[in-house]
Amino acid sequence: MSYKDQLSDLARDSERSLTQQLVDTITAAIESGELGPEGKLPPTRELAELAGVNHLTAVRAYRRLRELGLVTAHVGRG
Repeated sequence: MSYKDQLSDLARDSERSLTQQLVDTITAAIESGELGPEGKLPPTRELAELAGVNHLTAVRAYRRLRELGLVTAHVGRG
């Protein structure tokens, strides 16, 4: 199952925040090799739509992934 398919399965009643669940899902995709070094994540608005969350939640998730050193961002390059 693709990490994108798992995004719609976020547990709204979980003790983990939606942001953390997004981070965990994307981290698992990176660690499993599903997302490689040249892989591109969807834009934040698309991620928010796929996951059924607010755009700012997606922004926070990507920011956390950058802080962890798991992703880099280049505006306009996908």
